[in-house]
Amino acid sequence: MAGEAVTGYKFMPFGMGRRRCNGVGLALRMVALILATFLQCFEWEKVSPEEDMTEGPGLSMPKATPLKALYKPRQSMVPLLSQLYAGKDDSSGYGNHHGCSNLPDEP
Repeated sequence: MAGEAVTGYKFMPFGMGRRRCNGVGLALRMVALILATFLQCFEWEKVSPEEDMTEGPGLSMPKATPLKALYKPRQSMVPLLSQLYAGKDDSSGYGNHHGCSNLPDEP
């Protein structure tokens, strides 16, 4: 079979068959949820007015030059984002690294 063209899937991030990833449904839903959250919570604008749509090499046809965008939080979302960023103080020591209130002071 040397020299024959291989057909079928070449890239399967979650596998298939009996050994398929159990988390594929959750992962795909989380990607959609995170993208929707970014679109809802931030205002987006392009850096350059013109966009180069030249394709680069790769399986998923990436752009040759990446899209550059600026974002800023929507005014209505600032209080919510501030709460999320601050995190909740828990006694385990793992949850609040932004304020570092439960970590010991360094000498």
